[in-house]
Amino acid sequence: MCALFLYHLVDPAELVSVGELIREDLFQLPNARGDHSFSVSPMSSWITFRNDSQVQSEKRKRGLPRSEREAERAAHGYLRGIALRQRSLRRKAKAWIGIPDLIPRSLKPLTVAPVLSRFHQGRLDHWLCRYAIFLPLQTAYRERNVPLLGAGLDLRVGENGQVEAFSLRWRPIRKRTSLQEIAALDIEPLPLAHSHHSHAEKPPTQDSSLVYVSAGESHLQTHLAPFYSHSEGHHVHFTPATAQSTMVRFQYRIEERGIQVQPIVAGGSGDFNYDWASWDMFDPLGHGLIERGTNANCQLEFGVHCLLLTLTDAISRQVVQYQEIVYGHGEVEAPRSIERWGCTDPTASNYDPMANCEDGTCIYPVT
Repeated sequence: MCALFLYHLVDPAELVSVGELIREDLFQLPNARGDHSFSVSPMSSWITFRNDSQVQSEKRKRGLPRSEREAERAAHGYLRGIALRQRSLRRKAKAWIGIPDLIPRSLKPLTVAPVLSRFHQGRLDHWLCRYAIFLPLQTAYRERNVPLLGAGLDLRVGENGQVEAFSLRWRPIRKRTSLQEIAALDIEPLPLAHSHHSHAEKPPTQDSSLVYVSAGESHLQTHLAPFYSHSEGHHVHFTPATAQSTMVRFQYRIEERGIQVQPIVAGGSGDFNYDWASWDMFDPLGHGLIERGTNANCQLEFGVHCLLLTLTDAISRQVVQYQEIVYGHGEVEAPRSIERWGCTDPTASNYDPMANCEDGTCIYPVT
């Protein structure tokens, strides 16, 4: 047994409202010049910037790091400088007192890769440094780190070791609450999906790993709760590790007038508020989002729908979003939605056009 943490995430609107402070004071990016782009995502709080004049330059790069070690040292120095600058700003400026740490405290280098120039064959253009993000949990003996899946940090290191572009895919943390772990062998199998395919969940075993899971950029997420992760071949199963580790899937049946969808919820207080919405996948008029009400289940007419449920725990105020493609055609029994897990964001480098379930693995490389 060990003490786990429930992480309360910052409201993205808070960071968007201080976006100019973050750009000017923390990242020290110029305001007047048009060759810098900077953004804070209003849905996920992800932060990105790039120096377009350097990224798009056709000139030969000079003063580039000569080895992986030099590139990693430059990236590490940049991140350390950002963290120290934010601490200094908190001491000097009241506006920074309430802004949480924007750079994760626990980063693990994944890859440091050289990228060749598109314009000068065989010549080095920049280095790409990638990091995984970890979060702590408390065991009986010490605090150790576990991975935050779906999150990451990419830096593009260019001339003279300068960071030309930056992509931080995580939601900053407001505070954390200590939780008690559920004994692994006491958890019953749960009919919940995992990454890539849909099968009944198995109870965690002794070789299960604890992880946190970050939602994709287009999904709301208010908390990070721990899950057990268990690999079986190329499958990865997730099982709630605490009562606050809420997971949602859909179960539906064909009726005379359409399809009734019932959510299956694992974890949480049991007292939930529901908010349904959908898109008709083949609507020629493009009516877009359709509000589907706030009942505990959802009634759909026959067709092909992208159904979205926003589930709010009435006690803890945690918000979980889940979406799935739902099929139904006339009186013919609708097949169970074929779930293909992957990156559903077309702007990501690993976008999967066949995926219909976001698994939080989208990668936004610095180019």
